[in-house]
Amino acid sequence: MQITSIIGNYTYSKPLAETAEILKKRFKGKVVMTNHFCQRHQAYTAKQLDEMEKDVSASDIIFLAMVFDEAVLKILERYATEGKTFVILASVGDGMKMARLGKFCVGEVISSFADSKVAKVFKLLKGLTGKSSPMEVRKMLGMADAILKVLQFGKWKDAYNYVQAWKYFFHGGGENILNMFLMVLAEYHGFKTTYQPPAEVPASYIAHPRSDTIFTSVDEYLKWYDLPDWMKTNGSNKKKKPLVGLLFYSDRYRNEDSRDLAMVIDKLEGQGIGVVPSMSTGAENFTSMKKFFAGNGKPRVDAIISFLYFRIEGGPLGGNYEAFEELCRQMNVPLINYVSMGYSTIDDWRERDEGLYPMETNLCTILPELDGLIEGVLIAGGTEPSKKGRNIVRVMEPLEERVDHAVVRTRNWLKLKFKANKDKKVAFILFNYPPGKDTLGSAGNLATFDSLIKLLDRMREEGYTVSGYPRTRHEFIRLITKKNVVNQGNWTSLARLKESSFKVSLTDYSNWFSLLPEKCRKEMVANWGDPPGSLMADEEYLYVPGLQFGNIFIGFQPAR
Repeated sequence: MQITSIIGNYTYSKPLAETAEILKKRFKGKVVMTNHFCQRHQAYTAKQLDEMEKDVSASDIIFLAMVFDEAVLKILERYATEGKTFVILASVGDGMKMARLGKFCVGEVISSFADSKVAKVFKLLKGLTGKSSPMEVRKMLGMADAILKVLQFGKWKDAYNYVQAWKYFFHGGGENILNMFLMVLAEYHGFKTTYQPPAEVPASYIAHPRSDTIFTSVDEYLKWYDLPDWMKTNGSNKKKKPLVGLLFYSDRYRNEDSRDLAMVIDKLEGQGIGVVPSMSTGAENFTSMKKFFAGNGKPRVDAIISFLYFRIEGGPLGGNYEAFEELCRQMNVPLINYVSMGYSTIDDWRERDEGLYPMETNLCTILPELDGLIEGVLIAGGTEPSKKGRNIVRVMEPLEERVDHAVVRTRNWLKLKFKANKDKKVAFILFNYPPGKDTLGSAGNLATFDSLIKLLDRMREEGYTVSGYPRTRHEFIRLITKKNVVNQGNWTSLARLKESSFKVSLTDYSNWFSLLPEKCRKEMVANWGDPPGSLMADEEYLYVPGLQFGNIFIGFQPAR
């Protein structure tokens, strides 16, 4: 007995590889399973297609999910009339029509029973081409399950089992994937074995690597959760235990493709920062935020980290974006983007000068930025499999030094949140190119200094330490030119700038420079010479022109 699975998502590679080993061992080599993977919406290579056709031609059971490649579907078409079991989930319409389990075939039901309620259900299932949202999938599976549960005879029993296959795969996890194949072997290929029904998980839930419990209430979770040492907070919040909400994909967590999440949690907790890890299927992200991260319009967490692609709410799958914006305004916490590669392996990314593929940049960075997510630090990527072709296990591997960097920045956002406004130090960097007095703050003809004065006024009202700043645009420019607080221009000598500039010693700068990656240092030296260079520097110092008003620094775009 041979099984071939063809999957357009490496997230399932680990449970499928484990299932292949369990089936081989349990049935003493009488069941052999091979797996073929590629990223969804990416074409298979000619070599992969050749290997796939050999496996399909020799197989009794073909399982296909999240595959839309026409070349793959043509292979299946060539063997669709040979009595093989075709468990096809989430494909284009022509692919779904080939789904066959026992006496049940999706295509035949749709054409023969066009007006029946059952056919309408399967017409919906046929249309699951990957564009339907997880909420729609969950709803349609529930409809089909309820109707077919009472029709336990003939082809409708097989139709019911087909829906169960959907549920096994949709809810994911190693046990569900194994039981799906055990069900097919027991019910349709004469194997004497038992299997369990699909283990369903909620649309959104809280899960932590240290617990086997699925939490559906944040209060229930927080009764269980604690840390030995919490990050110290300041002022009126000094007893506050800082919490960060995490948005993560349920299918990745269920299928044990969550090493990046586990490392982030470990590093955050190591900094004394608690976590509320929320799992959902993607379309329920906004629901998860409302349910787990907010209460009565107020935040339960002090920041939110998203591991998600696309937008949190809205976009092609729809949703209530205005409500999402309103929730974000009410919560008023940082939304931080932790980026995982969508298609690249870590080795690919390191070798390419451009880093991520353009599509990855769009999915992982640009679209999240439209929701106001900040940072966008890359923290994980796919591992390069040790072998090519069949049975690849590819998981998301964290890049520890980048996780450390992202976590430290998240900690700094929290420290800033808990710091009193009077103690915060803020720098404004104004446009100044080409360097010199005639381009001070001339950013696209905007009223730069008038805007700056209004900002400083508001900051003073909010308790920031700021005073002594000019009250008009002309006073600001007069102060700057009088003190020669500008970047060195062709007609402004460095000697005149030294007295009114802030100084950075060459020793300090050299220490900072040494912390940069070697490749970066070499490129800087090749382009600009040995540090500190010749711009705004001499043998002892680098000079930074600017004005200070209390804890507020106003500087200018560096010369280059």
